[in-house]
Amino acid sequence: MPDPESEPPSPLSRRTLLAAPVGMSASMGAVAAVAAADECVPLCMLWLANDAELNWLFGRYNDVEGDLFRDFRWSKLTPDERKALPEAAPLNAIQARLDHLLDQRRALASKLRHSRASTRQGVMLKFEVVNRELHIQDFPAIYGLLRSAVRDLALLW
Repeated sequence: MPDPESEPPSPLSRRTLLAAPVGMSASMGAVAAVAAADECVPLCMLWLANDAELNWLFGRYNDVEGDLFRDFRWSKLTPDERKALPEAAPLNAIQARLDHLLDQRRALASKLRHSRASTRQGVMLKFEVVNRELHIQDFPAIYGLLRSAVRDLALLW
């Protein structure tokens, strides 16, 4: 069984589904049926999976880089020495994956902005994406307002 600390979440993992808004069906058949009816659902699910993987990779990057600083005096190495160090290969692989995910995120942002939710699930997932990207430390009052509005909407709808 893979160690949860060493494996990133899969795009439609149980965690990803459980992290989605209340009322979302955990059944893949139901997700597929709604996704076919609402263009926002697969876009938002991809964004949320992307977000989960990015967060995992950022943490993993910090761990690997910390080991390199401690064990190989990373800050003292030249760029060529860093490239030649076999122990740096995981860091390079993580960076390549981060670059790919960030490119994917830029493309998704445009698609999401122009997409139109046609189901409750699509609307709630769009709110979840906004909620993940709005940082409480930057906008505490707005963050709280958004959370309460989404909660109210979920209860009313």
